[in-house]
Amino acid sequence: MNAKEDSLSRAMMIIVLWALGAEAYAGRPPLTPQIQAHGGISGVKGPGNLGVSAGVESRMTRYINVDLGGFYTFNANPDESIEGGDPSSHFRLRHGAYVAPGLRLPHRQPPNVSWDVTLRGGPGIVWSADLTPDHATLEDHLELDAGVMGGLEGQVLYRDQVGLRASARAWFFVPFYVENLTDVPVLTPQVTTELVWKF
Repeated sequence: MNAKEDSLSRAMMIIVLWALGAEAYAGRPPLTPQIQAHGGISGVKGPGNLGVSAGVESRMTRYINVDLGGFYTFNANPDESIEGGDPSSHFRLRHGAYVAPGLRLPHRQPPNVSWDVTLRGGPGIVWSADLTPDHATLEDHLELDAGVMGGLEGQVLYRDQVGLRASARAWFFVPFYVENLTDVPVLTPQVTTELVWKF
């Protein structure tokens, strides 16, 4: 290797090392982390349907967030039994927990009161009561199943800190129906109204 080639290779090595050590700047400042705690009233189809719901939501990107939450129904085993009819009508959704990503619909925000509409869905676990006469009389008899949830949320925040959230969801799960010894698909609506605190 002659002196010219040697100086050229050194110059290339210096340029490569300089490029690797140079600082990089993003075109946009990073998103600040946003966490929202929410809690309130939950309602599901059927007797004894009122309960509480709560959760924590974390922003992943400008338009995607993930909500971890659950709900609990006070009267898990109502004094009611159902005979005959569609087997899916014998089951009542009672408690549940979920992990649900959400897609926030983009829009312009007013200065003091912000609002959002989010499409949300994801997996969870649910407890359901079987109101078939033989099972409705059993105290604390709840069946545990995997489920999936999907729905729509609307939220209003005052000064980007406190506000209200309302959601309409549908839960799908497949409990085991003892009378026919078969799995029964069940689709149950749920609504929630909650307070929100963003921090």
